[in-house]
Amino acid sequence: MTPAAVPLVVESEAVTVGELGRNLAKFEKTVTDSLAVIGSKLDERPDWKDVRSIEAQLVERIKRLEEWQTWAVRLVVGAVILAVIALVTTSKL
Repeated sequence: MTPAAVPLVVESEAVTVGELGRNLAKFEKTVTDSLAVIGSKLDERPDWKDVRSIEAQLVERIKRLEEWQTWAVRLVVGAVILAVIALVTTSKL
């Protein structure tokens, strides 16, 4: 028998060298395709310049929201104080 015709035993099933070669070729293609996808995802990721720019924009937005929150609290507290003064003033009349 030639080495190509010698069956190999894998999990009690006879496997020829040709089948093993085809399965390895499929596995190689799967690995190659997966590496290509990973490589393209790595190429698409933003570089540090983009990250710093996005970070600066987010910091600015947070500052504006905090400023708005301060004024919103002041407006609500002012409205409550004004309501209490109006209530006290109208109840004395």
